[in-house]
Amino acid sequence: MWDDIGHLEAHHSTALGGNTLVLREVEALLERQRPVGDEPLREHLTVQGCGDAARWVYTQAHDRSRHDRFIIPSIAGPARMVPLAVLVTPEIALVALRHAARRGRLESYQDADGTWRSSRHAVDQYLASRFRRSAPPA
Repeated sequence: MWDDIGHLEAHHSTALGGNTLVLREVEALLERQRPVGDEPLREHLTVQGCGDAARWVYTQAHDRSRHDRFIIPSIAGPARMVPLAVLVTPEIALVALRHAARRGRLESYQDADGTWRSSRHAVDQYLASRFRRSAPPA
């Protein structure tokens, strides 16, 4: 399935740029790793580069930790509620986020399945205030 998507993506992306290889030639080029047809080598190299880039992106998407750490937060934006695991940074671990959520220090909620959710904005607010102590009651 990923190969088919990669072939289509390489074909459509390069065709938008004026490449004249048809889908059948793109598929053959990416499968056999050598030029097919009479088109200039430049067009074959363009398709090959696009195919390599697509293959790299798909391998990255298969890595769940990258998917959670980079793709979901980028799509969600700073205000959308996402699983806490997605919001982990070098500054704060998942365990610390869960503790903050349980103590009510992090704006968050727990799904019916037990998954804690929060937003990048809420985590940033928590990080900015986490070492400040509130004044004792008067």
